[in-house]
Amino acid sequence: MRILHTISQRPDSTGSGIYLQALLKGSAAQNHHNHLLAGQPPLPETTLIGVGSADVTYVGFTNNLSDQQCIIGMSDIMPYTSRKFRDLDQTALEQYVDMLGRGVERSIEKARPDLIHSHHLWLLTAYLKDRYPDIPLVVNCHGSDIRQIEQCPWIYRYLKTQCEQVDRVFALGEFQKSQILQFYQIPASKVISVGAGFDETIFHTGGRTGDSRQKIHITYGGKISRAKGLPWLLSAFKSLPVEQFHLHLVGGGNGQEFEQMINQVKTLENVTYHGILSQVAFATVLRESAIFILPSLHEGLPLVLLEALACGCRVIATDLPGVSEIISRTDESIISTIPLPEVTDTDESLIDDDHVFIAHIKDSIIACTDQPPLPLTTEELISETFSWPAVIANIEHEWNVLVNA
Repeated sequence: MRILHTISQRPDSTGSGIYLQALLKGSAAQNHHNHLLAGQPPLPETTLIGVGSADVTYVGFTNNLSDQQCIIGMSDIMPYTSRKFRDLDQTALEQYVDMLGRGVERSIEKARPDLIHSHHLWLLTAYLKDRYPDIPLVVNCHGSDIRQIEQCPWIYRYLKTQCEQVDRVFALGEFQKSQILQFYQIPASKVISVGAGFDETIFHTGGRTGDSRQKIHITYGGKISRAKGLPWLLSAFKSLPVEQFHLHLVGGGNGQEFEQMINQVKTLENVTYHGILSQVAFATVLRESAIFILPSLHEGLPLVLLEALACGCRVIATDLPGVSEIISRTDESIISTIPLPEVTDTDESLIDDDHVFIAHIKDSIIACTDQPPLPLTTEELISETFSWPAVIANIEHEWNVLVNA
């Protein structure tokens, strides 16, 4: 089968990019011929497995904020310089869609696909369905596309009809499936919860040292942004003993918000900022840590929690639906949850009580340090429950149904 995989941003650096890479690798292993359309090339250290360089098309977005061709992120804060959808006017939106369209046309001509697999229920997917209605189109929802509906209702109205015509929507979990059905009039039979996985060759406990170090090392991995709970996590670390706790931040960001948090990090003796790391390097940091923490205000199904658990970290995370789904499918004793604060301003990631949230984060960290290391069976449990081969097999079944219809 000839498959065109599409994403409007980079095919790495974010959860959707990692998911896309797993699909490319898994579908190639099943002898499908992949072509990729992406907004920009990945980082130099990223190797795309499952697609040859001749089968990749880039839209050509820039990272120059003063340029109307600057890439737009599915999240307001991306690990690289990008614009925000909510800042677009009608003219800018049309320019963006026009540039996307030129990339799509080049990739369709090269790929001659039997099926298109898109990422995000958003503008690229709507464009594909509008211009190529006769090619079966499936799409993965990643959560950021649901959040964009709330932030950009006028764009949502612009694309809603086309997105409702897609042939299949793959959700990360049952809660996300319910959100999709809430916002889009798509038959429930076409919205399928397929879950997610992680790369067992990278994320594992081999060589783990995190439980035997003198200090308690805690890692956060993700975008450096308010929406991920970073300001409150850093505030909590201000009151933790420097000689006992050390925090490692892994990820990227851009803009004033990012710069403010990095400046705050520079004032804290017990915090190290690693920047963006390869998955291999990130896994090493996880194996050297006792705890992984994700105090995020919004998430789909956070793949990074699976990666941390597979590396032997105890996990602390806010009590989000995606986190609850992981707990329900594994063991509630391996993840400690922080009460989710009330978000009073979604655009600016403001919450109802900063002091309470900071206290909950600090208390969760202290309580987690009193718990024993994860059971040796945890890695096997995570591998069995969240397997990329199983996820891809479910997706491939739907591909075959549509292409052979």
